[in-house]
Amino acid sequence: MSSSPLWNPLKGSGVIFDWDGVLAETRLDFSGIRERYFGGKRAAILEEMSLMDEEKRRALSEEIRAIELAGAEKAVPVPGSREVVDLVSKAGIPWAVVSRNCPESIELAARTIGFKLPVHTFHRESGPIKPSPEALWMAADAIGSASSGCTVVGDFVYDLLGARRAGMRAVLVERSSVDWGHWADVSYPRMTDFLSALMNEDPIVPWEYHCLVSERGLSWLTSAWNVSIALPELWDEAILGSLMNLAGLGVGRFTVKAGTLTFDEWRGLPWLSPKDLERPKAFVLARVLKKRYPEVVVEESEEGLPLSSLGGDLVNGLERHLS
Repeated sequence: MSSSPLWNPLKGSGVIFDWDGVLAETRLDFSGIRERYFGGKRAAILEEMSLMDEEKRRALSEEIRAIELAGAEKAVPVPGSREVVDLVSKAGIPWAVVSRNCPESIELAARTIGFKLPVHTFHRESGPIKPSPEALWMAADAIGSASSGCTVVGDFVYDLLGARRAGMRAVLVERSSVDWGHWADVSYPRMTDFLSALMNEDPIVPWEYHCLVSERGLSWLTSAWNVSIALPELWDEAILGSLMNLAGLGVGRFTVKAGTLTFDEWRGLPWLSPKDLERPKAFVLARVLKKRYPEVVVEESEEGLPLSSLGGDLVNGLERHLS
């Protein structure tokens, strides 16, 4: 088990880059389209387009493609982007590009800026598009990376929300003061700032612990992470609720006695799936906790502080054991 939940993209198993605004700047302006087709509203254009009749959809698709191609002809590299890609490559980490743009515009922009696209470059004709997690899972599979080891680098809410849905880490670049920035694990005003952080191997607080660190400080998280909590043999809803709260307080390890989830225990936990019946308890607990706290470790063992030793006040009980 790691001594800290802090992470860095260069310690992961894959990086997925957005294209526009991250590697190439094409300054696409869809305001005219939003005015003509959506009454000026900030609509999800590609998603809304799929609901239109065929004639309107075709016309809109052609307009979008024309804007993308015009932007690609004038593309410039985002400062620092080549260096970031080089750093990732030199670290031996596979990477991919996932964009909502049409393939022709991506290829044209890459030629314009002299950028060699990776073999695994995905566009809106490749299949699902961001923020659908399937778009990112497809890329992770292609580069041979587990979702939990992937970092998505993007400049828009679709990148961040897609990463959150896919169980990946999210880095926001080339943006500041946006009301959706809270979806990112970390934000950098410029790609060059991200490059500096990578070169310095700056540790990053995972997204799921941002509030905890804001409220209690980084030292609390790093101390709580090294606490191990042992579950009682029999489970009920209150016990699993306490474990979820402890994971939220930064506890990094939970231990479970060997055994499977019985029908009586399952019946008292109405939010568990029938698929959990007679599964190893360590498997069930890991599935539950890792949905929100993917870095926690769950093991079959009898080691650790008994949950009951913390008493009714989990915060105070845990604080007594922090080093």
